Amino acid sequence: MNVSDWQVLDRQQLRKTGSDLAQDSILADHLARIQHDASGSSWSPESWEQTLGGKGVNVSMAIEIDTNSPIGFVCYRQMFDEFEIYYIATVRKFRRRGVARLLLEKCIEFLTSNKTGSIRLEVAADNDAALNLYLKCGFSEYSRRKNYYYRSPDQRCDAIEMQYCLTSN
Repeated sequence: MNVSDWQVLDRQQLRKTGSDLAQDSILADHLARIQHDASGSSWSPESWEQTLGGKGVNVSMAIEIDTNSPIGFVCYRQMFDEFEIYYIATVRKFRRRGVARLLLEKCIEFLTSNKTGSIRLEVAADNDAALNLYLKCGFSEYSRRKNYYYRSPDQRCDAIEMQYCLTSN
């Protein structure tokens, strides 16, 4: 399976297709399932639905064309001239096939067309796959939160805050 076997649609495009995913409650269920598959834990569907109702929040969903099944997503929101990526996830079965990269590239493309100043995100310092993806896509570290993520009673992990600048200051 390769990139031509799936498509990326944002919420507005999902609405135009008449997809059930255009309904926040159904979309929230899928986001929670994908997040759980990707990380072993997730926000509740209710939390996702509340997030989706927030001002400036958008989601782009990767959908497998043959089955019309969601296989990944990126959730982000606009804050003035900046965007913040809340979460990006791909179901395990589709990892290492370019889904997350395509989601991130589509997100950057969308935000560039909206004349956004920058995109910010946060990633755990021990998430090597995500860090490598973000660096390859042009993000750079601008801050670090020491011992931010809890891993076990005797282990914590830094949070790395990263930024992608779309416009020059």
